[in-house]
Amino acid sequence: MDIGRFKDTGSNEQAHNNLPEPPWTFCPGRTGATLVFQLIGGNGRGHQTHDLMYGENNFLKRGHKLIVNYRDIRDMIVSRWRTEILSTEGRHDLYYSTKMTVHDINLVRAQGGFVRDLEGLSEVVFNWDKDSYMPLRFEIWNKDYNHIFDVAKKACEGYVGKISGIKRGFDVPIGRRQELIEKYSRDSNFKIQSVYEDFTKWGGDRMIHGHHINKETTDWREKMTEDAQKHCKRLFGKLIKAMGY
Repeated sequence: MDIGRFKDTGSNEQAHNNLPEPPWTFCPGRTGATLVFQLIGGNGRGHQTHDLMYGENNFLKRGHKLIVNYRDIRDMIVSRWRTEILSTEGRHDLYYSTKMTVHDINLVRAQGGFVRDLEGLSEVVFNWDKDSYMPLRFEIWNKDYNHIFDVAKKACEGYVGKISGIKRGFDVPIGRRQELIEKYSRDSNFKIQSVYEDFTKWGGDRMIHGHHINKETTDWREKMTEDAQKHCKRLFGKLIKAMGY
């Protein structure tokens, strides 16, 4: 099975440049999940945490913590609105001249992908256990992509191969890190997205869609009306607080 840079050779332990299999990660949509996948080839990015933690592939028994990539829910909501609603409907330019309303919040809230992500995040943050989870916070790694590699290394310190029973880790050499960071930089990915006219169009092994990356660095407070902000607090206040925001 080909999963980007890393290839499963059948033993499920061998990968690109003799590194062990990609770390297991839970990456909700619009949290920088694509970049995390590009840099460390994380497995399981589209699955629920329950499936990852307790399913047939129970890596916890092999000493591997689940890497949980997360971001302020309100920024996730704004990003979904920009890409999966405005861009998908051919109205992306409105993002720069308008703000989200309560109605827009409810549109995102009803999306199946968002519902699943919310369930997964709730399972993690309301049962936060450092022996099971390894946090990867967007606001930290977005300032220095090396943090992603550092967290992956720490999550895999006790990892034992499923077949061999041999203790393995996940340590990407500094030189290789820089190659990957340069290859998948924001500027590089931004050039790719410019080929596609909206979020429904994408291609290549990088999984970059049109309007995938926001050309402006914005905060959710700038993109929501006051009523929308209050609505978010009513709906997700406990979860937002549990996540440390």
